[in-house]
Amino acid sequence: MREKPAKTSYPVPATYINAQSAITGLRGRNLFSTLRNVALQGLKRPAYTARHALALGSQLGKVMLGDTPHQPHPQDTRFSDPTWTHNPLYRRGLQAYLSCQHQVREWIAHSGLSEDDRSRAQFIFALLNDALSPTNTLINPLAVKELFNTGGTSVLKGMSHMLDDFMHNNGLPSQTTKDAFEIGRTLAMTPARWCSATNCWS
Repeated sequence: MREKPAKTSYPVPATYINAQSAITGLRGRNLFSTLRNVALQGLKRPAYTARHALALGSQLGKVMLGDTPHQPHPQDTRFSDPTWTHNPLYRRGLQAYLSCQHQVREWIAHSGLSEDDRSRAQFIFALLNDALSPTNTLINPLAVKELFNTGGTSVLKGMSHMLDDFMHNNGLPSQTTKDAFEIGRTLAMTPARWCSATNCWS
């Protein structure tokens, strides 16, 4: 049974970042609890879910006819390549992706989930949407251009990095190389000092 927060307490944070779970950004129990609540909400309100599914189908139909109902966020540089705007196939693919993203957000925002679960669900599905972005595939126009520019070696290099992450970085994408920082040169250090209520140690 879910405990009710005290009236004077602050809302439970939607995200809980730690070194062991940098991808999900959530405690495991919160992650599965939120996904379970989202699934139950879909079963409890089938008409509500069906209405959003029909709205998505209608939007996708318009997208296939050339409509562009959504625009990427201005600060989202993943779709800055003009191919996403000028090429009909890429433009439709982008609009289909944004339409799905929009309907999922709307479904969660107006569902009967608690405020905490809505915040967590938005965060989880934002991560899933980002992971499923068409820019993360080989059809990304920048990846296609790099493929031709490097004669295919860019794909081999990427596969090598992915394998190295699986073997040496717990499956998480590396943000930098391990030799990028050197103590005293590119990384500063000071002696640690630990204090309790009565004593301090260096």
